[in-house]
Amino acid sequence: MNMKKTILAFAFIFFALGGLKSQFNIKVGYAFAYTEADGLNVIMRKYNDANPWLENKFDEFHYFNGLELGVRYKFGNLGFDLSFNNLSKSSEGQGNNPTTGSYFKDKWNASLIDYSLGIETYYGNIGIGTALCSTRFKVTTDISNSKNDKVVMKSNQYSSRFYLIFSLPTRSTAVALKPFVEIPWNNFNFSAVNQEIFGSGVDNDPAYDAKMMFFGISALFYNGPN
Repeated sequence: MNMKKTILAFAFIFFALGGLKSQFNIKVGYAFAYTEADGLNVIMRKYNDANPWLENKFDEFHYFNGLELGVRYKFGNLGFDLSFNNLSKSSEGQGNNPTTGSYFKDKWNASLIDYSLGIETYYGNIGIGTALCSTRFKVTTDISNSKNDKVVMKSNQYSSRFYLIFSLPTRSTAVALKPFVEIPWNNFNFSAVNQEIFGSGVDNDPAYDAKMMFFGISALFYNGPN
């Protein structure tokens, strides 16, 4: 079942259950996530090793953070959640290059963007949820003398997200914490990043192709009664 058919199926359920006591909420918040990102970080480590003169070495890509927005339709102890997540991490290296005699500075950016549709079950102020995510992971680097970035690698695929819900409701708003794990269905391949840094004649090491799981937590605010 593709995403369009899934959305239509959920819309049908909304109308079918319209007679039940229900509520619609908008949510906004911030999310933090950790990932090993082995396929990308092995390249960053190699980049640092190849340039020992770097005064500020490139950080590895582990900790991501960013905005989470969405809506929720809730009735009884069930709910449907539609979300957008945009998490990112930057890494910058700089130092005096003894070979060229010039000052070197380079910046790399990685971002995780999710559009997700989930179903949730609540037990008082505690709940569990699962979601299907349309995921895009992108790696970019700075372009000299330009405000634009160069897209080096971009991968689109589906992911599964599983999470817990801990909420503190009031009459006008609610605060919720959602620890989660997100599991992409396929590997991410970072050979293009290696090629951008070291040139087209380099190897395509299997280490550049790796699974990435994300472990994180979202801190969210919901409007209206909960």
